Amino acid sequence: MEIHFTYLVLPGEDGYPLKRILKEKLSLSEGLIRRAKFVPGAIRVNGLTFLRDRPVTTRFSVQPGDQVEITIPDREPAVIPAQGELDILFENENLLVLNKPAGLAVHPAKGHFNDTLVNYLAYAYPEPPRLIGRLDKDTSGALLAARTALSADRLKQDRERGDVTRIYLALVLGQLPPQGRIDAPLKETREGTPPGDNGHPLRLMKAEEDGMEAHTLFQTLDYTDGISLVKIKLLTGRTHQIRAHFASFGHPLLGDHLYQAFCGITEKDITASRAMLHSYQLTFPDPLSGKILTVQAPLPDDFKAHYF
Repeated sequence: MEIHFTYLVLPGEDGYPLKRILKEKLSLSEGLIRRAKFVPGAIRVNGLTFLRDRPVTTRFSVQPGDQVEITIPDREPAVIPAQGELDILFENENLLVLNKPAGLAVHPAKGHFNDTLVNYLAYAYPEPPRLIGRLDKDTSGALLAARTALSADRLKQDRERGDVTRIYLALVLGQLPPQGRIDAPLKETREGTPPGDNGHPLRLMKAEEDGMEAHTLFQTLDYTDGISLVKIKLLTGRTHQIRAHFASFGHPLLGDHLYQAFCGITEKDITASRAMLHSYQLTFPDPLSGKILTVQAPLPDDFKAHYF
């Protein structure tokens, strides 16, 4: 049974983000709000999902007199199975490792309800594999998934213990030292960030002393024509950690227009269509046998085109 809520925005609440109204005025939890977000048309203002030249999202700024409406489904919305190409690097009865192409979103979200990796897995497998970790939409490469509940539980525990390790390869602007470590706390900010598709400032990570602890190890493998090929290992897993760390270090990833501009780096024109970041290698124990497995994802053509 669906539950329907309405709220009339009062004077003094001008400019409140919609999420604040839902949480403070309607006392809805993050989980219930998230559940509604994935249902088209479940969150509306004045009966509309597009108002004042902007889509109505949880970041939408309300005005006095606006009628906020939200319909919460009784259950989590089911993933819509959708046919799509899966590039499987390794598979057994317990797990699989996928090679995710750049540009493919991993999880359904607003604007991507049936064209994500999770939708494709739901179509290809009667019992869809559970992803262990994630990659940003524009990041390519290896991504681990468990095929059973037991495998998912054990792999998640292994990941929390640091027994699941990922090596990235990146193309970085400028010449870096042979090796190094970036220790810079990262804090989410919207101050000074450009607007996103919905007109609101994007949420980006910035190196700040009062941010969350973040540590990145890197090794420079080669340097050619102003671009370094870098191998990267994360010691922490913050949002956009690699992109934010290297940009704050003065060496943004090739193609990372967003963090290049955010950090005020204008020395080099970036022509790549995406940030050149690739999940190159995963090492992890098989959840049943305990055997250590290492799987590598070949470099995509666009990555190679800008370096090799």
